[in-house]
Amino acid sequence: MGRHEGMALVRRLCGLSPAGTPVPNPAGFVEVTGDQVGWSDQAVPLDLPEVLALVRTMRPLSYDFLTCFGRSGGCVQTTWNPSGLWVEELDTEAARSVGRYATLAEVERVLTVLAAEDRVAVRKLGGELTTVHHR
Repeated sequence: MGRHEGMALVRRLCGLSPAGTPVPNPAGFVEVTGDQVGWSDQAVPLDLPEVLALVRTMRPLSYDFLTCFGRSGGCVQTTWNPSGLWVEELDTEAARSVGRYATLAEVERVLTVLAAEDRVAVRKLGGELTTVHHR
């Protein structure tokens, strides 16, 4: 059984609308788009262990990235660049993001909160945050 068939089964077991109908992923899942060696895909529903496994395989200095959407649309992006591991909260409506360089453990905590609580916790990391305007 492939991932999409599995999600259809999860939807049916959770009493959600059938596949093809836009519905949020079940609790514990996020929708992931990413690009790194060995994996590249768009809008794939992944559970928390799968997301954390992908983050752990991202390579420093590589520009590998993951964009993760929670069930209610909150977005966390993370990427390795020459300065370190960047994590940010993306606000597509306002065309801006707020983030900072973080440790792998901090990124894992933020993604855990997104999957488990459907909440973006980048601002809760503390430290100096940077706002980037995308217009």
